[in-house]
Amino acid sequence: MKVHEVYSFALSIPLSSVPPSAWERQWSNQVYTTVVGDRGRGLGESLLAGGIPAETIEGLVNSFLSKVMVNRDVDPASANEILQKVGFSAGLQGIMPIAISGIDIALWDLAAKQAEQALSEMLGKPRRREIPVYASFPRYRGCEDLLMAVRGAVQKGFEMIKIHQAPADAAKCLKSIRENYPRLKVAVDLNCGLSTDVAAKELSRMYSYGVEWFEEPVWPPDDYQSLKELRDFPIAAGEDEYRPSGFAQLIDSEVKYLQPDVTKAGGVTGFLRARELSEKYGVPLAPHVRPHRSYVGESATLQLAAVFEEVKWVEFCPWGYPEEIFSGTPLLSSGRAVLSSEKGVGTTLRWLDYAYRGGYDRLGLIDV
Repeated sequence: MKVHEVYSFALSIPLSSVPPSAWERQWSNQVYTTVVGDRGRGLGESLLAGGIPAETIEGLVNSFLSKVMVNRDVDPASANEILQKVGFSAGLQGIMPIAISGIDIALWDLAAKQAEQALSEMLGKPRRREIPVYASFPRYRGCEDLLMAVRGAVQKGFEMIKIHQAPADAAKCLKSIRENYPRLKVAVDLNCGLSTDVAAKELSRMYSYGVEWFEEPVWPPDDYQSLKELRDFPIAAGEDEYRPSGFAQLIDSEVKYLQPDVTKAGGVTGFLRARELSEKYGVPLAPHVRPHRSYVGESATLQLAAVFEEVKWVEFCPWGYPEEIFSGTPLLSSGRAVLSSEKGVGTTLRWLDYAYRGGYDRLGLIDV
């Protein structure tokens, strides 16, 4: 597959949370990558994790990684290896693999389109067309706002949710959810908000309300020994892992779910490497994806989930996806997303009229 052009561009598709979220600005920026080949173009996405400016990804792709790819005849997996080899001395954690992820997804999208197949068909026969998804909420300013959002998700048929409240509020909000929705499945993303000396006590308090998993409970996220000491609780982790070695250490820490993110951990190729470990060691996947307002990484994840039954749950936007911006947006049926019939990763950008506004938008996951 000959590569003629590679470029990244940023948009600011506004988050439209009901009620308004405390993360309104930070979750309203996106960065995409286009790869142009002989017969069409592919689209990928890189996660602007933590509110990092899109210029970091755009600069890395447009000024460096694109130069490596142009005029090469490659398949997605070999291109991923090339990009890691040229970028490894800058580090294979963080910005570099996030940038590579966007290129990798775009290459898989292009390859599948050229084969006139959906990504799921290209990777193997899809085993399902309806994928279990859960409503993933941003952080709200209080439990009343969160409960309002939960009510809307339940009315839409979601059987599971995930909350991102700060540790100081999480137990109170869980109690409120349980009083109103005793059978609703709830996961809690703590965003590394607990210190190791109080983690067990705090998780025990929250677990009494019934929790499917605690996501990244302690700082730092790669404190594998502390995660192992919390193995009596259902722990999910992996959104901040970028290499198979990191996922292997999480498995050794006895986490309940691995959470590779296609927009961070090397794209589809990186996800497939994590999936191999999941299959080998029998640890299920609950992929991380920041789904709000952007459907590209989400769509690629759903395509992967259609093929690999190790994927038990996929993160999903409670309010759906804007059809005027993205094609192939999925129908929601009884807590399941119905897979797009489009070729490639299952979506294209229809409308680009959302100029990137830039600015300092640090996502305050941890008090500093």
